[in-house]
Amino acid sequence: MKEFFLINGYLFNKDTNLYKTYGKIYGWKYLTYKLMFDRFESFYSSNPISYKDAEWKKFKSILSNFAPKNRTFKDRFNINIFFLDFMNTYRGLRHSKGLPVRGQRTWTNAWSVYRSNLFLRKFKLEIAKRLYGNLPINTLSTIYLAEQINYIWKLQWKKEWLQARSKRLKLLQNEHNIFKIDLNAMSKGYIDGFEKKQDTSKKKKNNSKKNVFTLGFEYGFSLFYLKSSNISAKDKNKIKLVLNEEETKSKIILKKKKITNQKKKPEKKKKNTSWD
Repeated sequence: MKEFFLINGYLFNKDTNLYKTYGKIYGWKYLTYKLMFDRFESFYSSNPISYKDAEWKKFKSILSNFAPKNRTFKDRFNINIFFLDFMNTYRGLRHSKGLPVRGQRTWTNAWSVYRSNLFLRKFKLEIAKRLYGNLPINTLSTIYLAEQINYIWKLQWKKEWLQARSKRLKLLQNEHNIFKIDLNAMSKGYIDGFEKKQDTSKKKKNNSKKNVFTLGFEYGFSLFYLKSSNISAKDKNKIKLVLNEEETKSKIILKKKKITNQKKKPEKKKKNTSWD
């Protein structure tokens, strides 16, 4: 029976050639192979693996320093990404969106980051489907990101989060108002409701009067509002969740049309010439 040695997800034999494994093992590239052959004190032409028991034991002991036994670099890499997302850090949020983490440009770059986060994003979508049901993928991702951003604000910027919460509770006391919770804006990071009135301009003050909420919610608020059994019959008509971009886009287009109509000056009457 041939003796096998599993390391970094690859089975090593006494017949395997170490130089020919280049490009087949995850995470091992030119520099790692150079360090290995320097450690073995051999050239690339000579194979450090042999049938002798002493040299085989030497090979196993040296390779165990490069990677832990029966563990892969890919699993370790995925675990580190999962922990960043689990701790609700900013880097974890960028990983969950599939965007670059260290300030790279997004137009022609960051495809390796997008591929490395696929495992995390698929896992999050499965959990979201269990919680919220069989909704489309875009709505599930917006709900999950809105929850995460709200929780990050609560942990890191608690003062602003409490200001937005107190403002929301004051506006909810009015019975006749209709309230909108903009989950789409939350998922993108467009959050308002915590600036001081002295520092704000007139436009921002007018926008703050409108009953649109984007911050100051407890964890699990989206599931509470989506389930109709939790909300009373009076509050069902009051509260509305904004999930899609189409609703927000239509509002922006209407605002632009109003502004353009207001700015249009009346046309001056042309004087009649002698040729008319």
